[in-house]
Amino acid sequence: MCNEYYSWPDAEEQKALATEFQKRYKLLSAILVADGTTFPLMFRPNCEDAPDYHGQKDGYTITSLIFSDINCKICYYTSGWARSAHDNQIWRNCKVGCNQKDFFSANEYMIGDSAFDNGPQMITTYQAPTGGMLHGSKKKFNDIISSP
Repeated sequence: MCNEYYSWPDAEEQKALATEFQKRYKLLSAILVADGTTFPLMFRPNCEDAPDYHGQKDGYTITSLIFSDINCKICYYTSGWARSAHDNQIWRNCKVGCNQKDFFSANEYMIGDSAFDNGPQMITTYQAPTGGMLHGSKKKFNDIISSP
């Protein structure tokens, strides 16, 4: 099922994605977008850490991290994490995050929001200071990187 519905882009696809990101958003060598999301569960999980899956608004949920290309095709995902898991924690522990050199060519990266740590294969938005706003080049960068 994996190869039919989602797959990591091969070297040729990565080049095409980087070209499309550059054409549409002026982002050099970007190939994917990363974001975390939650999915509701119908029942309380039957496990010792069930409280970690509970949130105030949505009841019990699992957290997933999804990497998609510029055309919204899912290239990789990891799911089943407790609601309390942070996007960056999942990134650092997933197959792609632990083996980045196996998935990215030189200078290729994906973009994510400020929930992730900035690094060679994950370029993130700037985080505004508490109670403040971003201005100038940082705001412009965030506007560009948030577009896809």
